[in-house]
Amino acid sequence: MLGVAESAAVAARALGGPRAEQALGGLIALALFTSASSMLLSGPRVYARMACDGVLPAALGRLHGDHPRIAILAQAALSLIVIWVAGLREAFGIRWRHAEPVGGRGDRGMAPRRMHSAASHGE
Repeated sequence: MLGVAESAAVAARALGGPRAEQALGGLIALALFTSASSMLLSGPRVYARMACDGVLPAALGRLHGDHPRIAILAQAALSLIVIWVAGLREAFGIRWRHAEPVGGRGDRGMAPRRMHSAASHGE
């Protein structure tokens, strides 16, 4: 199956045609924009408050007028790093390894996958 975004577009097109697909695309874009802007606005204030409490470096807690400029710049820098790393991961085709169930199908326990080498198989 396609990725999540593509699956939503295919389902919307099947249920309501091209207009439904466009409407869903607009709704998803609006949801992403509001989510990102809320994180950009609230995150630096959390950093500033944590700096005032002594948990983070004091520089993040300094206000420039009414806003914590250094904390905002730190949030922007962290966001750019995450975007850059995600882009590199995609460019190189790196996939995260997921845990798989321990035992049979009914077992809810999870364990990390084990790497097997040629030496461990007696080859």
